[in-house]
Amino acid sequence: FAIEKCGFDKPYLDIGRNLTNCTNANMQEIILSPNGHCYIHFDTTGADAPDLEDLDMDGIPDYINNVATTADSSYALLVETMNFNDGANGIDNITDIYVIELSGSAYGWTRKMDDSCVDTCVEIDNNYDESNYYTHGLTAMQVTLIHEYFHTIQLGYQCSTGSDSYFYELTS
Repeated sequence: FAIEKCGFDKPYLDIGRNLTNCTNANMQEIILSPNGHCYIHFDTTGADAPDLEDLDMDGIPDYINNVATTADSSYALLVETMNFNDGANGIDNITDIYVIELSGSAYGWTRKMDDSCVDTCVEIDNNYDESNYYTHGLTAMQVTLIHEYFHTIQLGYQCSTGSDSYFYELTS
């Protein structure tokens, strides 16, 4: 169950989206997190759009601002405090996070951009409102994002989980 919810068993989700990795996901907007560690990709219209409420009127939906600050906090904890190597974040060393509608099918997942694990990306749900989730809203996003961010770090150490995917899940 945990492996499914994290997205290790996700090929059936990709069929409908025609995706093999984040490189062919075209989102309408992109922002850089406040500390510059992550790009947050999101839509402002359509099924993948999060709630567009913008109480601080900075032109960025509050949910996306929360994703950005959570991403930077994840980096600070895992890399700066716990001293893990930076994740597999490509040549620019910036993690790409895609906010999409997962419809309760998975909390999120980390994808390898290629077989070398030089670059990875993270996909998370745009609201965590569906009844399929045990945890909802911002709490679900925050837990999911640090979990998936740690997967980018794990893949930077070893590219393939092999038969040890359970270990990656337990430690993430």
